[in-house]
Parts: sequence; C-alpha cells; structure tokens
Amino acid sequence: ATAGPENITVTTAGGTSKPVVFNVISTLTFTCTSTTGPTQVGVAYTTTCTASGGVTPYTWSISPGVLHAGLSLGATTGTSVTISGTPTAGGPYAYSLMVTDRSTPPLTPLPKPFQGTIIGPITLSCTPTIGPIRVGLSYSATCFANGGQTPLTWTITGNGLPAGLTLTPNARSATIGGTPTAAGSYSYTVNVADATSPAPFTGTQVYSGVI
Repeated sequence: ATAGPENITVTTAGGTSKPVVFNVISTLTFTCTSTTGPTQVGVAYTTTCTASGGVTPYTWSISPGVLHAGLSLGATTGTSVTISGTPTAGGPYAYSLMVTDRSTPPLTPLPKPFQGTIIGPITLSCTPTIGPIRVGLSYSATCFANGGQTPLTWTITGNGLPAGLTLTPNARSATIGGTPTAAGSYSYTVNVADATSPAPFTGTQVYSGVI
C-alpha cells in the first residue's frame, strides 16, 4: 500500500461487517548533499541532509561519534538539517548522522556515516637547530615534517647551502649533511611544502652563522 489513509472492511465470524480506516506510514529515509566529510583545516564545509517519509516532526542527532572541532549541527528538528563549519584542527574523525520520526515505535533509518582525516598545517622540527661551524668538520642536521598532505617538497632558499653540504629529502624527512669546504658566513632556510591545493601548507627553519 502507498502512504496515506487506507479503507478496509472487517467482517466478524458472525457475519457483521464494519469499515475501518487506518493510516499507512511510508519508510523514513534521508539523503545528504555531500556524502563526504570535511577535508582541510581552515576550509569551510557544509552538507545538508533532508528526510522524507515516516511521521513528522523529525529529530536529528549525531550518534555514534562527535563532530570534529569547528563543525556544528544546525538544528535538531525539522525536515532538513545542515552540518557546517570550518575545521580548526587536523586529524582523523568518525561520526554518524541519524534521524528519527514520531511514529510509535519511532522509525529510524540506518545512520549516515562520515569518516576521514582532516589535513592540518605542517609542523617542521629540525635537529640540531644550529648550522655548520668549521671547515673540514662533518655536519648533519635532520628535519621532520608532521602534518600536511604527502607528497612533500623540500627546498633550500636564501643564500644556499655552504659549499660541501647537500640536501637529501626522504618523504617526511630531509637531511642536510656534508663537510664544509670554505670559511665564511652563511644564511639559508629549509622549506617544506605539502600537496594541498590550491594553497599548500608550508614549514620553514632558518640557519645562519659563520664557518
């Protein structure tokens, strides 16, 4: 039967007939404009979900899980609801949106799951944070980038590496190593940029001194 009033006739064993009207409730379903969750710190996100069927009013909730920092559920009742906001922290997330109606017992379709990882800014740490100090004395520094989206791109800017040193990238880390071959002052910056588009996250470490 389709949703709405239905008329039937009930006949007892004694032959007495009586018309009966009952209401057919359609299946409660809902769809969302975006089937994926937020992806990047600082980038606005929104999805609107709309329910149909069942008996109004509808009640919306996040369960299981919780919304990622920076996101909020626009309302808890109504035909549609919006999850929106701007993520403020990177990392993995997993939450589900669910809706129930006012039927007795309530109709509840399967929750809509959202899960993924929000890409956050790069944190660059280098050890040691001082550069080479003497001609003929072997030097090595390792830099590690946390956060961002791979692949990462490593570069040296400024006045360039002192003679005898080289940059060796290796995915999330890079090594500056070698043996200085000439005396003098230097100033260079280790740069790393991720693959986020259109504006990549970056990290820098400045080295300056005298060999």
